[in-house]
Amino acid sequence: MDLPDTIKEQFEQLSYALTHAHTRWRIYKQLYVEEPEKRIKLLNRMAPAFFGVLQHTLIDHVIMSIGRMADRTETAGQANLCIERLVSSLGESETETDELFLGTVRDKAQIFEENARLFKQHRHKRIAHSDLEVSLKIAAEPLPGVTPAMVDTTLAAAAAVLNEVQSHYDSSETMYEHVTMQGDASSIVHRLREALAYERHARIGTIPAWIIETDDPAIAESEPE
Repeated sequence: MDLPDTIKEQFEQLSYALTHAHTRWRIYKQLYVEEPEKRIKLLNRMAPAFFGVLQHTLIDHVIMSIGRMADRTETAGQANLCIERLVSSLGESETETDELFLGTVRDKAQIFEENARLFKQHRHKRIAHSDLEVSLKIAAEPLPGVTPAMVDTTLAAAAAVLNEVQSHYDSSETMYEHVTMQGDASSIVHRLREALAYERHARIGTIPAWIIETDDPAIAESEPE
């Protein structure tokens, strides 16, 4: 990608972070958002504790990822990799004089910052720290919940900033929301449904005993001699 040296590494790391967030978010949606009644019922039937822990872990990971991208350029004197720093580096570049482009990037960054505000509150008060009033549920203003629509909107706002930069220098964009994975959560759902069907057949005796008694997939998929 043909980016200026002043922002190349920052951009690549932010792009990776956004892709990583989309990966976790896609897994979350496949498990808990798509066909929620059917899928959550299946997850609760097969491994409720595991999928309950996984649900909170995934959403908190996405919230933390958004919060990091929305950080200020410095925190307590420590420099942060964030979208604000990327935009600042663009503005300080001696080679970039396109004010229309810079203005557009700043506007899109501002939209992202506004959408990310609630996620930063969750990070500061609930995930990275335990705010006393929030933890004891005595806060004058309870911490608002995060909805799937909010996550979609905020991730799209982050992508809009990065793609504005990428398209300016490279005449291309990255479709972050269409991240590809080999063996995603839909594969797990499919296998769980197969396992549930297997359980039912085992209960009524329509599966041969020699299959039920083995843990070896190679044996289970073979035919008896």
